[in-house]
Order: sequence, then C-alpha cells, then structure tokens
Amino acid sequence: MTSRRDFFGILGAGAALPALAPFPTSASLPPIRADYDMSWVDQVTKPHKVVFDAPEVNDGGAVWRAVLLQEEYQQVYGTFPDQMSMVLVIRHFGIAMGMAHAFWEKEGVGEQTKTKGRGGEWATRNPVGPPADDARPGAARYTIPGFLASGGIVLGCDLAFNNMVVGKYRTEGMSRADARELALKDLLPGVILQPSGFFATIRAQQAGCAVFFNG
Repeated sequence: MTSRRDFFGILGAGAALPALAPFPTSASLPPIRADYDMSWVDQVTKPHKVVFDAPEVNDGGAVWRAVLLQEEYQQVYGTFPDQMSMVLVIRHFGIAMGMAHAFWEKEGVGEQTKTKGRGGEWATRNPVGPPADDARPGAARYTIPGFLASGGIVLGCDLAFNNMVVGKYRTEGMSRADARELALKDLLPGVILQPSGFFATIRAQQAGCAVFFNG
C-alpha cells in the first residue's frame, strides 16, 4: 500500500518532469505545400471563435445555427457579428451543402439526404445555396453565400468532395482530373477545400475555435 509520504513523493517527482510542448500556433505552423489554401487561419482573430462541424445536411441546420448564435451573443452580451470568427466545416454527406442547385437537381440529392422543399417534396435545390427569387424576406442570411458575406468561413472536405461528388461528373472516357474540374465549377464560390473535414475542424480548434458538432 502506498503511504501518504510516498504519495506526495510521487507528486513531487511528477512536478519535476518537463512541461509538454504547446500545440503549434498559426505563426509557428506555416504550410510546406500550396495544395490547399490555409490563409483562412489568419482570419480567425476575433474575440469569439466558433467552428460548426457539419457531417450531414440536416436541412442546413449548421448555417442557421451559426447565424442564430451571432444573434444570441448580441442579445446576451451586446456583441456584434464582426466580433465573432465563425467557421463552418462541411464534410461527409454535408459536402452537398457546398454544391450548386444544378447538382442537387441532377443527382437527386434531396432524396438521398432526406431534405424536403418548402412544399414537402424532396428538395431539388440546395437549402443553403443562393436563395430563390421568391424566398422569404431575410432568407439570404441563412445561406452559405449570406454566411460568407457576413465574414464567415466555409471549409469543405476534399475527401468527401472526391469520393461523393467528383465521380458523378465522370463520363465514359473522361479522366478523373477532368471530372474534378467540372465538379469544381459547381462548388459554391467561397467554399475552401481542405484535405479532410476532420483536418479542417481540428485546425480551426487549434486556431482557438470552440467546436459545435452539428450531427
């Protein structure tokens, strides 16, 4: 049995161990290759930082929760949206939120992701894509273009993009590289692809973001 004296001796020995090195900061972790745009990290500088991890479409809930959080912080703390660094990571099936309406309609994404339109039918439009002409007033705020316009950052999982999107553009005799170029044309402007969704989420957390899992 360990005596009280032995116990405090163990604690004292532990205190003498060298401190673990801190996780690298943005300044000390420059990219060594230019395959992916990492400049977004330098924009995560506001007093309040949050990353929304969205592996599913879920009716675009991650986007409206991000917008609502800004409103709630203003209500409770009197902060303003420009005092918050908001990051959205779309990965796995959630990568569909980063695609154009044409992709949703052609590939039947609404049925695949169980996303309904305003009339209860399977959605043929991306619920967080550019709003329709007859959209409800203020609806643009709850879209990816609106989120980006307000200073938000949207990161897409390249693993999901390659595995779930690119193949749908490939026709007989077409190279995968050419199919990827076509798919990139339907990626919503402003969405920044990252090696993976988990990479993006962890990198945002490392930059100081609290994490909200929008599963």
